[in-house]
Amino acid sequence: MSRLSLTPWFSPRVPVWELWPTVALVLLFLSSCGPLLGAEKTARPLSHEAVAQVWLGWSEDGLDLFRLDLKADATGMGGSVFGDEQPRLFRITSWKYEPERIEMTAAPLAGEGSDIGQLRGAFVGLEMKLTVYGRGWHHRVMLRRESDLELKWHKLKGAMLGTPDPSSGY
Repeated sequence: MSRLSLTPWFSPRVPVWELWPTVALVLLFLSSCGPLLGAEKTARPLSHEAVAQVWLGWSEDGLDLFRLDLKADATGMGGSVFGDEQPRLFRITSWKYEPERIEMTAAPLAGEGSDIGQLRGAFVGLEMKLTVYGRGWHHRVMLRRESDLELKWHKLKGAMLGTPDPSSGY
């Protein structure tokens, strides 16, 4: 009758090169457990105040420039421009923000030809991704806070022109 060997897998009798498949499987398993154990890092949702700002961005085809000025009282103003045409302005009669989601209702300004009725979308990090709905059409738009873009634009322009950034303290 043979006895069951309780020799551990890390026994000095097992050559190290024979252990690599086991070690690889253990490491693979542990690396895949991170998200399951709550180790996944997620961005904190923007506050209502962080959303109530001016947003600027392009349609996904790059042909329309959009600007939204969202007020803290859940109203605002928006506009878009295509090529060298005149801008089309609209009122944002209401907007509702829930963490990571936003919905806006729009109406034309007096004398303006905008037919935008709704804007709906989500936040991915600091980017607002919207679908803008008009009569019989829709555009996907990606916007960033105008203040963030202005700061980066001025820094980049200054660096390219060789002028120091006043906020850098140099």
